Amino acid sequence: MDGLAIAVGTFFGFSWSADLLRKGVGILFILLGIWVFIKLYWKKSQNEKQKIMSKTPFLASFLIVLLSEFGDKTQIASGLLAAKYLVPILILMGVVSALAIVIGLNVFVGSKVAERIPRKSLKIITAILFVLFGLFTLLF
Repeated sequence: MDGLAIAVGTFFGFSWSADLLRKGVGILFILLGIWVFIKLYWKKSQNEKQKIMSKTPFLASFLIVLLSEFGDKTQIASGLLAAKYLVPILILMGVVSALAIVIGLNVFVGSKVAERIPRKSLKIITAILFVLFGLFTLLF
């Protein structure tokens, strides 16, 4: 998925003006932050979730994984870097190397943080940061 994001980012880097890219990126970050808030506060009952999953398990699992992975912040960032620097192979090498290190650190540090900070608070902080990144990108 990151490779695809880098390819798309490189295409848009060659095709779109820097100002249009900056505005698009800012809006995407803001929308991502809003989406986190929506997911946090718009919950279906456990009963509704079980009904959906039991009727179409393949489709439900496929869509859940597809939607949760597509548009991941890492993919967006790697696509944006490819659009900015236009060297997709180096961006891909950097992304893969960084992900290998970060995943190990995330498992260790994330488990320690999760013991101390409620999950809902972490999601709220994440949503606020995305909106702030989007505003910062649009304004500066």
